[in-house]
This record gives sequence, C-alpha cells and structure tokens, in this order.
Amino acid sequence: MQIAGKSHTISDKFSFDEDTALKVFLRENIDLPVEICAQNLRKVDSLLLQYLIAASQKWRGKGLSFSLTNLSPEVGNALNLLGIHDEILSWKVAA
Repeated sequence: MQIAGKSHTISDKFSFDEDTALKVFLRENIDLPVEICAQNLRKVDSLLLQYLIAASQKWRGKGLSFSLTNLSPEVGNALNLLGIHDEILSWKVAA
C-alpha cells in the first residue's frame, strides 16, 4: 500500500529552463507517489516531456506512482500521436 502522495500543478506558461518549481517539487518528494496536474498546459514541450518520462521511470523503479493528470484533449491527442502510452508515462485527459 502506497502512502499518500503529493500533487503539483504546471503553470500555463511553463518553461523548463525558467520554471524550477517542478524540479524542486520532484526533488522534495522523491520518495512519495506524485501527481503532476497539467490542466494549464496547452502544448507539449519536448524537453518537459523527456523530463516527465525520466521522472516517471525513476518513480516506477521505486514502486511509486507518477501520473500526469487533467491534460487538455489537445495535449492528450499529441501524446497519443507521439506514442506515449501508460508504460512510458501514466496520463489522463481532464473529464
């Protein structure tokens, strides 16, 4: 049974080079299940996507959940087109 996780929301103007909040959040919660809320994300940034995939693999390697939630249908469609499936990165489109 996993302990309660933590959640972080990506800003609408996310810039991987400038936005350290996500990096800090992940470093501070390295041993907890995490959820990254992407409700504000409007496009897929390749560097962000690579970072999230690498983090997801690290969390899963520890037996912890790592999920990307509340994606817009457009971003979800882009992930589908890129072949990003649950074994690579767990993600869910907002209802």
